[in-house]
Amino acid sequence: MDPSFGPAGLGYLKIAESSNQAYFLDMVPVGNDVATLGDTYLSRFDASGNLVSSFGTGGKVDVLAAMGGRATSLGVQADGKLVVAAPSITTPYPWIVARFNPDGSLDGTFGTNGVVQVAVGGTRNSARPAGIGFYQDGASQDIIVAGHAGGLTEQVGIIRLNADGTLDPAFGSGGIVFEDGGLAPLMLAVQPDGRVLVGNASQLRRYTTSGTRDATFGASGLVSYPLSNVLKIRLLNDGDIMAVGVNGNDALAIRLNPGGSLNGSFGTGGYATYDFGLPDRFQDVREDAQGRLVIAGYQRTGAGRYDQLVVRMSANGVLDAGFAVGGYLLEGILDDARAVLLDSQGRIIVGGQGRNAFGLHISRHLPN
Repeated sequence: MDPSFGPAGLGYLKIAESSNQAYFLDMVPVGNDVATLGDTYLSRFDASGNLVSSFGTGGKVDVLAAMGGRATSLGVQADGKLVVAAPSITTPYPWIVARFNPDGSLDGTFGTNGVVQVAVGGTRNSARPAGIGFYQDGASQDIIVAGHAGGLTEQVGIIRLNADGTLDPAFGSGGIVFEDGGLAPLMLAVQPDGRVLVGNASQLRRYTTSGTRDATFGASGLVSYPLSNVLKIRLLNDGDIMAVGVNGNDALAIRLNPGGSLNGSFGTGGYATYDFGLPDRFQDVREDAQGRLVIAGYQRTGAGRYDQLVVRMSANGVLDAGFAVGGYLLEGILDDARAVLLDSQGRIIVGGQGRNAFGLHISRHLPN
């Protein structure tokens, strides 16, 4: 770990101590800082690993109090404003979307005092936003949120919001897609042209900019992964789609071409599994400036015990012998790694859940 990061040269930062603050969800870059989201708190820390005191109260914002629901997803706009989504706990279980200024205050130019509620169509308490993305629509940046719609059979929910929080009528029906798409979305990625990818552990579907199923993707708009359980998808610089997760006791990586076919240059016919000696899983992936893939996850070392796993591999899935030992690093302090970022110097920032000890943990590793 990087000894210049965090208090006392530890190389890591523990943001929250108590279990009700410690369900780590995601993190995003905000300039040279990083914002992290737990289910009840949004936090921001600087490049030295210190909470930014000017953000919220002492570096934290209570999103449960601000939104009225426990957060499920996070995104960052090009201007540094943070978008958080949460499910409502009251009928008809609308999705709640809030936008925060870079200082942690609610953005009064968005919705009503910074918050929007959208009844996606379902009335079941399974309604849950799962991912946030953005689309540059002319001069403004639209916000796209996808997740479980909460219908009895209609499980696909996607909304597109204008910059002011109003629904975009050019998308779906009045800004909403609500349908039985054969999957309940757990993840989202928005391609540069505005087409929307939604997926679950075993399948990936694409929608056009108008909200219709895109029949040019995979087989009639749907891709079924060769192996599952996929836990995260990311877009790569060349337009490819990277999916990571777990298959049995092995970590899993899949690379798809932009149109949904397997990229045969990766692994064996487009996918690969990795065994680091004990049950392993990948949970997030990023691409570095050299096109290498940096992946974070965990290894289960025993009953209730987890080690942070960080891996670097080539674009075709070969472990990078120049990183750590044999291309991977196991770190016993920080437990379950759920998100990874790369800073401007190529340093690897990993965020995750304290399983061996409660807390939201952030660590930074040097590129080698």
